[in-house]
Amino acid sequence: MMLVLLNEKFQKNPKEVLDIYLRNTKFINNWDLVDVSAPHIVGRFCLQTGNNDVIFNLADKENLWENRIAVVATLPLTKSG
Repeated sequence: MMLVLLNEKFQKNPKEVLDIYLRNTKFINNWDLVDVSAPHIVGRFCLQTGNNDVIFNLADKENLWENRIAVVATLPLTKSG
């Protein structure tokens, strides 16, 4: 539920929401949580700022779920071309 609220809050303060999200990736630990949040928070942030470093940093982690966040976060970028 908290991730859905973060998705909604993203519009008003993307950087703050991204920071909260990244500080709490240890709790984003299943397929559904990643799928419902990563494209809407990490992906949109990267799309809006043009900075993909967040995705690359998550992809370099040794945690499966952080790697999955990186992969799923590329969806908005892929859709936009």
